[in-house]
Amino acid sequence: MSLIKCSDCGTGVSDKAEKCPRCACPMSIKESEEKTQVIEQTSKRLKKRLLVGIALIVLGGVLMLLDFMITSIVFLVVWGILLIAGVLVVIQSRISIWWNHE
Repeated sequence: MSLIKCSDCGTGVSDKAEKCPRCACPMSIKESEEKTQVIEQTSKRLKKRLLVGIALIVLGGVLMLLDFMITSIVFLVVWGILLIAGVLVVIQSRISIWWNHE
């Protein structure tokens, strides 16, 4: 049995204690680390996907503006596909973020 310091008050507490006897701060470090780790893993992956969707929408919008100046069928098809793909990726990402939120 060893003593560890309480993160709130600095009192020496047994490593087997559930809470600090002085300030009642929970000593369960494993539980808080697991929650943080799950949120970080989910968050980074979904934020990257959301940024890709937003980039597709912006790129589609730029090509749409160019299409108004050039009026080409190729630009029409490309910006339409990019805008639709971007919107679908953003919607799917937002649903995933909502679904995996803890």
